[in-house]
Amino acid sequence: MTVVGEVGKGHGVASLNLSKVYSLIEERSGLSGIVPGTLNLKLDNHFPVEKADFVISEDEYNGVEWIRFLKCQVNGIPSLIMRPKNHDDPKRSELWCRLELMAQVNLRESLGLSDGDKVEVLVTPW
Repeated sequence: MTVVGEVGKGHGVASLNLSKVYSLIEERSGLSGIVPGTLNLKLDNHFPVEKADFVISEDEYNGVEWIRFLKCQVNGIPSLIMRPKNHDDPKRSELWCRLELMAQVNLRESLGLSDGDKVEVLVTPW
């Protein structure tokens, strides 16, 4: 499955919010050296992450919400879709139609992406 989104700015809090669980993300994904932060893509429609490759539980994360992760590729780069629980709330329209991507490289810089650029995400295990 391929999902297409438009590069956009996030809220700038992913690095801080995820700081205490990066080691769990790396351990469970098999990707070492994940770069802090996420690449945010605006989608035309909601993309649910129902069958996650792995989950960071509420207890492991912040006591309030879980995070589901799904393996994907962006231009052949092994990546992860990160989907916090609050992004699955249709009342939060700014999050409902968004993907946040993580990788071992800064995807924006490595791929020379700017806000408004279209990106294809191949949802598949590496």
